[in-house]
Amino acid sequence: MYKLIAIDMDGTLLNDNHIISEKSIEIIKELSSLGSEVVLCTGRGPTSTKFYTDIIGINGVGITFNGAITIDFENNQIINQYAINAPQLESFMSYCRKHQIHFDINTPFDLYVDKVEQMSKEIGDIYASFYIHPRSLPQFDSLADPLIKFTCIGTSEQLNQLQIDLSLLSQELNITRSADTFIDVLNIQADKGNALKNLAELRGIKKEEILAIGNYYNDITMLESAGLGIAMDNSPEELKLLADDITLSNNEDGVYHALQKYCF
Repeated sequence: MYKLIAIDMDGTLLNDNHIISEKSIEIIKELSSLGSEVVLCTGRGPTSTKFYTDIIGINGVGITFNGAITIDFENNQIINQYAINAPQLESFMSYCRKHQIHFDINTPFDLYVDKVEQMSKEIGDIYASFYIHPRSLPQFDSLADPLIKFTCIGTSEQLNQLQIDLSLLSQELNITRSADTFIDVLNIQADKGNALKNLAELRGIKKEEILAIGNYYNDITMLESAGLGIAMDNSPEELKLLADDITLSNNEDGVYHALQKYCF
């Protein structure tokens, strides 16, 4: 039996309508009742992630912000956190403003954007789909909470160039593509794989006792940190090549089928 099961959310556990199927909910509940610890391992923040842990009915640990924050949802306590130093983001903010690329800054429980009242409906709809209510960015140096994640949102073409340019601005941050239209900038130590290894060490769980399921580039380290790494059929080819197995797509209950195959 796998003692620790890490599951990505968007493009993996959630279908394209951001819904978890009843079959997936039931099998996760069953595995939890049998003693496996099921952890949602996502680029989303704690608030958005907890919306889904409540739906599933698991109230344990979540790995959020692509590994930058590991949180115990039962008591809302942060177990581990990798923050960004504010000066590290100044060149990124200047670049995005110059090239008119939307960005947001995440603290553990809040998300800030430039002039929320001027935000486009398209961007607003994206946040609404993640159950996020953005706030206007105050004076940058007045943000008291730790800075956890800087996210750029744009077209696939915009972000292809942006990813190259941002990597030239800093070698001291983790710049990861979490979706075709999202680039996340994090502490250099923050990734899903590190967070999963830290949690496993805390629990005394070996690598071969970990199963992980994901669908995108930000899931690579997570799959590599598991004894069994499974890619969704809707994953890029690079992810499929390094995975131990490939399950059905997120619109075909791929998570359910993978768990049924390997956990029973």
